[in-house]
Amino acid sequence: MATKNLARTMIEGGRHEFNKFERRLETRIMRRVVRNLFNEAVHFHDMTEFWESTAESEPNLQPVEREFNDKLQPFRRWLETQDGKPEQSVLGRLKRRFDPRRLRNWHLAEHASLVWSYAWDPELRHRPFEIGEDGNFRRRPERLPKRRFAPEPGTAEIAAWRNGRLVGKRGCLLFWFNPVPNLFETRYRQSKRLTEDDLVFWKKLSAESQEKLLAEAPTR
Repeated sequence: MATKNLARTMIEGGRHEFNKFERRLETRIMRRVVRNLFNEAVHFHDMTEFWESTAESEPNLQPVEREFNDKLQPFRRWLETQDGKPEQSVLGRLKRRFDPRRLRNWHLAEHASLVWSYAWDPELRHRPFEIGEDGNFRRRPERLPKRRFAPEPGTAEIAAWRNGRLVGKRGCLLFWFNPVPNLFETRYRQSKRLTEDDLVFWKKLSAESQEKLLAEAPTR
């Protein structure tokens, strides 16, 4: 099995897709201008007169900045294997193995400088690798986004939502229990299931509040 060169693998991606589009667009525009000039040249008997009249409109290909679609995953996987090793061991190995004076090695050296930072630098904490205070190279732990919970509805909101009714559970379904006036005590009769909007409000309640509301229903 052949051994791959890490620097050569990175530049196998070629040009970036959008960079190819820009280059082809400029070429297409230039070809259109040249085609129009040839169509105008048909009406001239003296080509010298034609070239003098079109000297100012001579097409020029506009330069497009080069952007490369480098393959960075193999390089990052290699950096992950260096987790816990001293800084000088990792960065020194990169400098000795990949001479930045060569184009393909320069790509690797440039990307290497953009994926790591020192742990005490707060402005570069978004980079995936860091060099800790102990001088060791390691992968920075991923920060999960903080989950924001909506505040639980208050007692007044719950009372307005219930509107004098109770919430009961039959099997795995939730039902409304409407009050039925009586001479001696108020009884409750099972009514319709909770709607989609009611279930959305129900899910906003904590488990403790849900258990408390279910305990009031005549289902147990």
